[in-house]
Order: sequence, then C-alpha cells, then structure tokens
Amino acid sequence: MNEKKRKTDSFVMMSPMGNNMDETEMKNSNETVNGKGTNSLLSTFNRKRRHTFDVDLKVERVLSLPYASGKFFFKIRLLNGGNHVYICHERFEVHENKIEFNISDHFPVKMTSRVDNFTLDHCYCRISIRKEGRAGRSYEKIGYYDLDLASVAGSGDESKACLLNGYKQTNSSPSNAYLEIRMKLTVLEGDHIFRRPDSDHPYIKKIEQISSNKKIHESFPGLFISIVLFENIF
Repeated sequence: MNEKKRKTDSFVMMSPMGNNMDETEMKNSNETVNGKGTNSLLSTFNRKRRHTFDVDLKVERVLSLPYASGKFFFKIRLLNGGNHVYICHERFEVHENKIEFNISDHFPVKMTSRVDNFTLDHCYCRISIRKEGRAGRSYEKIGYYDLDLASVAGSGDESKACLLNGYKQTNSSPSNAYLEIRMKLTVLEGDHIFRRPDSDHPYIKKIEQISSNKKIHESFPGLFISIVLFENIF
C-alpha cells in the first residue's frame, strides 16, 4: 500500500496539468509590476499629450527668384494638425528677381507630445509659391517649403529664410530662390511644458546668415551659389 501511494504522489507531482498551472502563475506574476500589468504600462507610454498653439505666420518676401517678370501669389496649407488652408488672392509682380508679399496668416494648430520626454511630434505647414498663368485661368507651381511648426513652438517671434524645393511633377525649378518668413507660436490649450524636436529641415537658415552670405556674394560673384549647392548635398 505504501509503495502504491508513493507512486500516485509522484504521478501527481509530475503531472503536466500541475506544471501548466505553475507556469501560468509565474507568467502572471512576471507581467505584474507594482500592481500594474505590462500592457497598462505600454499604453501609458503610447499615450500622447495634446497641445493647441496659436500660429502667427507672415510671408515676407522671395529672393533670388529666376524670373524677370510675372505675377505671383502663395498658398499656405497644414499637412497635419488641422485643416487650415489660406490662398493669397492678391497678385504681386517681381522686381529685380524679388517679390515683396508682407502678408500675415493667423490660425490654430493641434500638436501632440510624448509622455516620457515631452518632445513634440513633427507638424508641417507647406508654403507654396505660384505664378499666375495667362488671363489668370491657370497657375504654375514654382516651389514650396515645408515648415515644421513644432521646431519653432514657444520660441517667440522668429525670422527665418528657407530654400525653396522644386515640384517633381513640374519642369520649373526655383534654383537658389529662398523664402523669408516670420512666425510666432503661443500655447492656447494644453500643457505648457514641452520640448521642440532636435532635428529640423536641413535647408532652414537664419536670415542673418543668409544676409551675410549675400554680402559675400556681392564681393565674390558665384561663391554664394556654390555654398547653397553644398548645403543641398547634406
């Protein structure tokens, strides 16, 4: 009798059902950290903090435009963070390869930031320069610039000069034309604590730096073009 009892006891201890119960308990205990499961922790890190900013964007001018004549206008469109679209209905003529716009646009934009490091997600606004066709029936896309609003959030009144990118579907090229803009972003709703993204568009430059390069170009013709082309490579 004793031998049979020992065999049955050993059979119960080595049964696969008992092992499965032990593995299940260990798995549950490992998934629980400080009273919270790993799923709840992951959902916490995946959550986004929400912010609403008031954007004051002024398109000042376009310089070094490869056109001697024509009428131009611009369009502003949010690529994410809202549905704002602004089209300048006034037409401006080019003088000495320069267009003076000096028109401001005002709109709200919604952004999100990460919970763990407070870094804002990228939020792009496209500024497109266009040339009016004959009799105003059509237009030609000259170039555009995608401004990352998250990179200038909370920076106060700031001015920048940005090289225009050419459209792939058109044959026109903005060459070394650049756009001067002024922007200011202030928080309307949400947490006031956030960080701007470290990376920015590689073509964006301070107006002061562009002005200094222009002075060098006047002293040494052809040097400014080589500097801009070198920046485009990187």
